[in-house]
Amino acid sequence: MTRNAPSSAVRGAVRGPVLARVPARIRARVPVRGLVGAAAVLGCLLSAAGCGIKPTDVIQSGQPATVTVLTQEDHAQAVYFLGPSGELLPVMFYDVAPPTPTDVLKRLLRGPGPGEQAAGLRTEVPVANITVGVGPEVETLEPGARRARLPFPVRKLSANAQRQLVCTIARAEPSGTSEVVLAGPDGELDPARCMVG
Repeated sequence: MTRNAPSSAVRGAVRGPVLARVPARIRARVPVRGLVGAAAVLGCLLSAAGCGIKPTDVIQSGQPATVTVLTQEDHAQAVYFLGPSGELLPVMFYDVAPPTPTDVLKRLLRGPGPGEQAAGLRTEVPVANITVGVGPEVETLEPGARRARLPFPVRKLSANAQRQLVCTIARAEPSGTSEVVLAGPDGELDPARCMVG
């Protein structure tokens, strides 16, 4: 018996579709382990080649992420717009000078810009044309309470518009404001609080 030839007991046990097709003189020279190893390698190659995944190039999927880094000279102001489902969403604006509550209110009254609109933000607050020296004003009634004098009637404002105004004014100062009174040419509304966390 040669070293590479399997014993007759092994040859009889391994007979099957693979060895039946191999001629007898080659079958005697190839060890069974070699056939099993070759079959395993061939199976891996066939499964990898036939998986159906084709190579692709890099696909662009939008603009790269950007981060705004604030310095001590930057001052943030939150203006509340409405999201696609009507939820209040703060949008941060930055300036080199600390904004007053009136400045923040004026920013809200300009409405969402093209970038905010593209992101699906909207407003129910009437957009007001604001001229220098004329327009809305936020005044202090007492510590923690403010009155916003607006250039449009307030009694017919939607609940969402009232929430936008109250939260924007309440968050306009670092110390915060507990109550906001909305006042317009048609009178004043009861004091309200911002209920957004």
